[in-house]
This record gives sequence, structure tokens and C-alpha cells, in this order.
Amino acid sequence: WRKPYIFGSPSLQAIVEGLKQQGFTSLKVEENESGSIIHLMKEDSLIQVDGSSTHIICDSEDVRLRLRDVMLKCLKQL
Repeated sequence: WRKPYIFGSPSLQAIVEGLKQQGFTSLKVEENESGSIIHLMKEDSLIQVDGSSTHIICDSEDVRLRLRDVMLKCLKQL
């Protein structure tokens, strides 16, 4: 049992657009039964989005902070 997003579910399209605006250009989006995975190939990072959680997986602190900012802008309310 997982709780839904407190601040509204982020839109996959809004995330991709936000990433492009922040200069992330090598994006690969995969959708599966549990959600979506956005692979940032150049940065060797992943964003996993499902119905109740989002995970950012990367080794660079600078990239992680930029991804965090993109994700915060995609929330419907804060």
C-alpha cells in the first residue's frame, strides 16, 4: 500500500519539457505497467516515476540538484 503524491502527480510531458529547458538533451523515455523511466544518457542518470513515488538516480551532485529543481517545478501545488 503506497500513498499517492501529496502535492499532485507530476506530468511526464512536463518533466521531459523541463529537462529539455535545463539543457538535458539525451533523453530516452520508457513507459511500463508501473510507471515511467527517463534515462539521461549523457549524464548517466535515471528518473523513475510511478503512481506514488519518484526516484532520481545519479552520481553527480550537480546533476541531482538540477533534476530536483526540474521535478519541483513539475508539481501541481506546493
